[in-house]
Amino acid sequence: MTRRTLAVLAVVATLVLWGGAATAVHAPVEQTATQAPAEQTAIDDAATAANVAQEANASVTFGDQNASDTTVTVENATLPEGGYVVIHDDTLLDGDVTGSVVGVSEYLDPGTYEEVNVTLYEDVVGADFSNATLPNGTAQFIAMPHVETGNNTTYEFVATNGSEDGAYVVDGEPVVDAANVTFGEMQAEEPNRGIVVDGLEAPPMAATNTTVVVNATLENTAEDPRTEDVAFRLEGGGVDEVVHKNLTIAGDESLSVTFEVNTTGVPEDEYIHGVTTYNSSEFTELEVTDDAEVRLIGQAADDANITVQSVFVPEGGYVAIHDDTLLEGEVIGSVVGVSEYLEPGYHADVEVMLYEGVPGADFSNATLPNGTERFIAMPHLETNDNTTYDFVATNGSDDGPYVVDGQPVIDDGIVNFTPEGPGDGAGEGDGAGEGGGADEGDGQDGEPGDGDGAPPDGQDGEPGDGEPTTTTTEDDTQTTTDDDTTETTTEDDTTETTTEDDTTETTTEDDTTETTTEDDTTETTETTTEDDTTETTETTTEDEASA
Repeated sequence: MTRRTLAVLAVVATLVLWGGAATAVHAPVEQTATQAPAEQTAIDDAATAANVAQEANASVTFGDQNASDTTVTVENATLPEGGYVVIHDDTLLDGDVTGSVVGVSEYLDPGTYEEVNVTLYEDVVGADFSNATLPNGTAQFIAMPHVETGNNTTYEFVATNGSEDGAYVVDGEPVVDAANVTFGEMQAEEPNRGIVVDGLEAPPMAATNTTVVVNATLENTAEDPRTEDVAFRLEGGGVDEVVHKNLTIAGDESLSVTFEVNTTGVPEDEYIHGVTTYNSSEFTELEVTDDAEVRLIGQAADDANITVQSVFVPEGGYVAIHDDTLLEGEVIGSVVGVSEYLEPGYHADVEVMLYEGVPGADFSNATLPNGTERFIAMPHLETNDNTTYDFVATNGSDDGPYVVDGQPVIDDGIVNFTPEGPGDGAGEGDGAGEGGGADEGDGQDGEPGDGDGAPPDGQDGEPGDGEPTTTTTEDDTQTTTDDDTTETTTEDDTTETTTEDDTTETTTEDDTTETTTEDDTTETTETTTEDDTTETTETTTEDEASA
């Protein structure tokens, strides 16, 4: 182990024992009263795996290297319980445990691996690389094996702020190795090979007796036009379906092409499918099945919108989001969001807005969670052919969930809500209420006020009560008015006036006069003048005067 790696270990061990990040992953989990036995079994299995991983002989070797693009290579890694090889940049040494993650391998089954390639600045769930740039020259990176604790083969360490998929730990220290990576010029382009496959969009799942649609981008790498046979192929389990197209592409040009193949007669099984040319090919896996499937992984959210990574609805339908009261048996009331209607087939990155748009549900008192919350994604059928989700409105009689082996199809994930911070109290409203109701100007923290420093501007968010609102200024007179109340206070010869639609009251001290009359409407005016002397007059009028 190099001296550089020892230095990294010292820093990381200080940060760590992951400061609760990795150790939190490996801590035993107590069963709550609402956890079902099956759920508790899964938690126990994950905790056991994590504990074994701490004691196992995990290792990683990451050598200095030159890179011509964003891919770095880890020489070897041993992951006794499976997991990922994660690449951190040197901000890890400054204490940024999650933000330093700049790359992660695909999920690796338990074992030892050679030459593990990791692409930097992409495909890290929960990380934002929109402003990332490739380093210029030499930069230090740290390779670190992480254990899979959520049993979903998706790296969620960043998205869950370190609560899932933490680092392998041996003898109380995380397993790491550091390397200097020197970034140089990109490799020279490959010589032309005629028409090649430059991109493939192919679904990973399809139902029986349906049509699979595959889109491919083809590029002619030659300067002159080329005409070649291009084929789509579905193969596996004794099946070999081929669709041919003869295509001509101009020199140095690209062409998008669509292939369709029907799965009628294709048994439920796993296959490969893709597009081939004379000099290239690109394939991906395809599962033919009539069983629904859904995937919800941990993520960070700054609003009520969450993303279901994938859902397969062989007969069409919806993906509903339940909160964790579903685990307590609240089947209907736990629905907090639903997608738009989804056509039969596979759908990726389905967005669902929480606490709105669920027919039959009342979210008038719902608030966005603060911190981490568990949600459950569940695909639902469309049973009454109106493309509207009616499960809640019909108390579960329509649009029920997809079921496999007698159990609803579900997947759960942890969402870490990080809402935007409160405003600064400056705003544009006038702070006036509407009589006996809530005072609209009071608002929540940071909601618009008139910016003059008066109480309506960004106060504590408590609703108003329609009582008179006071505005105070010095040297000048300022008036605040609403439908029912106007009250003005000034100092340095202060004048205060209160007017209400229903009551008029004037008070004067130093010789007080009080009159009472009654009418259908009462108006009150209160004036206070303060100089060296204070005089107050109060008058109450009613139809029948009394003094």
